[in-house]
Amino acid sequence: LLKVLWSLSRLVPRNKRLWIVGNQRPAFDDNSKYMFLFLHHHTDIDVIWISEDRGTCSALKKMGYRACPKYSLKAFYYSIRAGVVLTSAYITDVLPVVLNGAFWVNLWHGTPLKFIGFDAGIHVLQLLTDKELRRKPWHKTTPDLFLLASSSFSPHIQSAFRIAEERIFISGYPRNDYLKADWDGRVRKIIYLPTFRWKYYFDMFSYGFCDEEWQEFLVKSDMRFDVKLHPIDKDNRKTIQNRFRDSSHINVLDGEGMDLYEVLPNYDLLITDYSSVMFDWALMERPMLVGAFDLDTYRKTDRDIYRSLEEIVPYYQKDWKEMLAFLKSGNFEESLAQVLRIKTYYNDKSETGQYASSLHQEILARLGQRNPS
Repeated sequence: LLKVLWSLSRLVPRNKRLWIVGNQRPAFDDNSKYMFLFLHHHTDIDVIWISEDRGTCSALKKMGYRACPKYSLKAFYYSIRAGVVLTSAYITDVLPVVLNGAFWVNLWHGTPLKFIGFDAGIHVLQLLTDKELRRKPWHKTTPDLFLLASSSFSPHIQSAFRIAEERIFISGYPRNDYLKADWDGRVRKIIYLPTFRWKYYFDMFSYGFCDEEWQEFLVKSDMRFDVKLHPIDKDNRKTIQNRFRDSSHINVLDGEGMDLYEVLPNYDLLITDYSSVMFDWALMERPMLVGAFDLDTYRKTDRDIYRSLEEIVPYYQKDWKEMLAFLKSGNFEESLAQVLRIKTYYNDKSETGQYASSLHQEILARLGQRNPS
């Protein structure tokens, strides 16, 4: 039945003014959120949010937006009629079974520093059996348009998703439209954003982190240190929350329902590791430290990375003692130089504010070339 629905849906006339948007996670966030908001407020596109989470749909409808649960008759109708579908990662972010013939835009969720897709051995075509793929043929679909912020990473996307170069659109991510280079030069709030380890436990605060020394420094400097783990890393979050439960200046954010890109501009300095957030952060021209505590283990055990870390950030820290020493020095010139280099070399369009608009125009242009019904 699924295969039949997929085949028949291609015969249904599609409305190029009806667009559906979905997210890999149940939350209303990431590039999907910001593209949805732009389309709703600044275009005449009839845009609808599709989500597995009924609570998210209800919340959006209360705010005056159109939304419906993924597994509903409304979602089925909108999906079989939609001319364009936008996702943050995969076609399964929405209701894929009747999307045959729709123009699929993959917004993705960051410039890929670490291996993804086929390169990481985790593409759905590598994970599903031939029988499963025959039942669910949409998994073989390639995006009509793939959004990427850096042309230098285009060969990696082509390899990771087996996608033709002409289908890759180089522009900024919609979520970054509100990131501005307006830092006042003072470090008051620090945020630590480590990436997730799939194949081993990462005890991130075991690399020379001394609770007392950090607490003393933060109090003396009147700084706040916030930790936000990857959304998948829920178990680790509870452990770290307990560790810093009594700290006055170190706070482990819950993260549930939080849109990182709403709070990111509130921070003055980023600490991260192999997360693509470094490329987004660079747009704000604020200092950043990269903690490559487990670089060799990560590359050998979890995932390799497309570029040597030294190529992107020649100056990084190997443990928390180096981190603290750097902060105590108060000398951020070298860090800022690295950040500006990342902004220049890994964001082809480094002036924020028009990313969603640019993507909207590109989609319309390609729809015109395709001449959909």
